[in-house]
Amino acid sequence: LVWDPGSSGKVRSGMAAAIEEELHLLVTSLRPLRATERQRCLVFDVFDEAIFRHFGVHGQLFGSAVNGFQTHSSDIDIQVLLPPAVLEQLVEQKTPTASASKQRSKKEACAAAVRSLAEELRRCSFTVVDVIEGARVPIVKCKHKLAQEQLEQEGTDAGEFLGGVADPMTPIEFEVDISFCNEVASFNSRLLRAYADLDHRTVELCTLVKHWARQRR
Repeated sequence: LVWDPGSSGKVRSGMAAAIEEELHLLVTSLRPLRATERQRCLVFDVFDEAIFRHFGVHGQLFGSAVNGFQTHSSDIDIQVLLPPAVLEQLVEQKTPTASASKQRSKKEACAAAVRSLAEELRRCSFTVVDVIEGARVPIVKCKHKLAQEQLEQEGTDAGEFLGGVADPMTPIEFEVDISFCNEVASFNSRLLRAYADLDHRTVELCTLVKHWARQRR
């Protein structure tokens, strides 16, 4: 048995300590490198620019980018909060004479928004994998990988990618999900971030649960 002074006088077995150390190493291996996170930020900037050009509003990150539970395989979740005037315009374009409930009109507007954005992204040579209009929260699913020249230029401009040295990285292909008027997701992400800020073990636990769920697919 190993005495652990940080556990309020409890005795912990050597096996339990070894398992805890192994899990900690697993979490560390799952966490993204700074270079990966830098690429993720650059990909978000590219999509945010396209969203702003098309709708006049910026996209907002939610999910793992906000709650802090990122792994090296995490996708990029973006939501777009459209002004009421834009939502009304999207509904009128689809059904100019239809009279629907406010809730139904908003869902129809979000479905129209994902179609409209998908067309714009394809026109700009983005890879649109799927457009899910019928979901509770309509989504545009994309994939994107930066060009090597973009990474090298960014590394030169920033002076570093990892470890303080300019690093021409291998481009990583990220999955990008864009949804509209998904306010609850932002609140959930910030709530989980608050839990993570209260106790660092929350991040490790949630990272392990995410890994376990992915392995069971």
